Amino acid sequence: MLVKVYGDCLDSDASPIVIKNGDVVFCRVIQKVVLSRLLCLVGKFVAVTLQDGRCAIKHFTFYDGISDRIELTAYNPQGSYFVPLNRIKSVFVVEGRRDGEGVVRYI
Repeated sequence: MLVKVYGDCLDSDASPIVIKNGDVVFCRVIQKVVLSRLLCLVGKFVAVTLQDGRCAIKHFTFYDGISDRIELTAYNPQGSYFVPLNRIKSVFVVEGRRDGEGVVRYI
């Protein structure tokens, strides 16, 4: 799946991977949001769609098994927040991006 990026929360030198406003990211869907798959995604960049229709592309930095939620991190401005799994509709792994100049980079 291709997703056009709107926003600059990953456009920072602090971000391990710079994703800029206007870039297009290549994503692979994770069929079911289950524990075994989530643990493999920690440290990856993900696109998360929520039950209310919102979508975010962030760095997946932590899974809290006690509270059954994930931590997503942004780098511009720096900050993170937790999202309960029951609010998540789907998760996609970001596998690459095409920047505004057409250059493709794989993550």
